[in-house]
Amino acid sequence: MCAVYRIVLTGLVVTTMLLAGCIKPAGSDQSMGNNDTTPEKTALKTVSDLLGIPPESAEIISIVVKDFSDSSLDCPEPGRSYLMVITPGHQVIVEADGRRFDVRVSGKSSKICYRRKPGKNPGKPPALPSKSPATS
Repeated sequence: MCAVYRIVLTGLVVTTMLLAGCIKPAGSDQSMGNNDTTPEKTALKTVSDLLGIPPESAEIISIVVKDFSDSSLDCPEPGRSYLMVITPGHQVIVEADGRRFDVRVSGKSSKICYRRKPGKNPGKPPALPSKSPATS
């Protein structure tokens, strides 16, 4: 009788783990059949969407696995609040259109991290320089 309980209990544990996604069924490479959610592809898409170019025009320079200290992915925006939780993800440096972008990826979410230099108005983005000098 004890052996029957062990078999039933083992079956319940395995079924629960399969449903929770803790283990993959044999022969499955990606969960849900979606293989387009790698950090690299997510970062390339983020930069290409920003610039309006095809993802093939951008290049991965580096990728680092990181545990970010909060939900801002260590790239807070002024005036916003973030959850103070360790957030696993990746820091991906992407080069496109002659520029490098620091892209932070966590799961399917991503953001480009703009580092602002401290100045007189830290909450406002810096003004773009004009094409010709101003005359007075």
